[in-house]
Amino acid sequence: MSAPLGFVLRLPEPWTDYDLTGKGLRTEHQRARASVSTPAQRAAVDDAYRQVGDLLRASVRQGALSMSGIVEQHDEGMLIAFLAVFGVTVPDESSGDAQALLASLRGEGGTGRRLSTVTLHHGVTGARVTAVETVNVADENSVQMFTMTTVVPVPNGDGRHLVVSAVSPNLQEAELLEELFDVLTGTLRFVVPLDDDEVDLVPDALR
Repeated sequence: MSAPLGFVLRLPEPWTDYDLTGKGLRTEHQRARASVSTPAQRAAVDDAYRQVGDLLRASVRQGALSMSGIVEQHDEGMLIAFLAVFGVTVPDESSGDAQALLASLRGEGGTGRRLSTVTLHHGVTGARVTAVETVNVADENSVQMFTMTTVVPVPNGDGRHLVVSAVSPNLQEAELLEELFDVLTGTLRFVVPLDDDEVDLVPDALR
């Protein structure tokens, strides 16, 4: 594969791609607030978007390349989930060692920590860790979250990797979230040149 020009993630509705300034999130918050009728519902919406806003700002500070999320009302409460993509460069000697690579990006903390490898499109093998971790989202705000972090080498990228980080505070839904995050991460595609005039944006099954 030629060196990619970029990447795409195909996320289903009602997932929202957030702009890094947070303007889109504010609009979505106002829309969600207008869709409920009771003070308790509005308070739940405000709390959910506060958490997402904190995550958005924290991810921007850490250099996120893209961010998306979902805030959805259910009978049991609010479903909140967030997915961000970061770019990192790692030493050549670590790039083939999933355990060393993940350990360098996330410490040994968290509970239920599981390490695995996954094969994505174009046969690219990524390293993955799932856990319940304390995520710092603001100066004085840490939240227990279910997390799935997948580190994907950029083909012919000279040690460059994408880190796809999916998190949610809905710990009671961890099993379903793991399936969802796996599917969403699996939509990652590299943008590769076809010839001088075209690029392959969404190959194979996503066409």
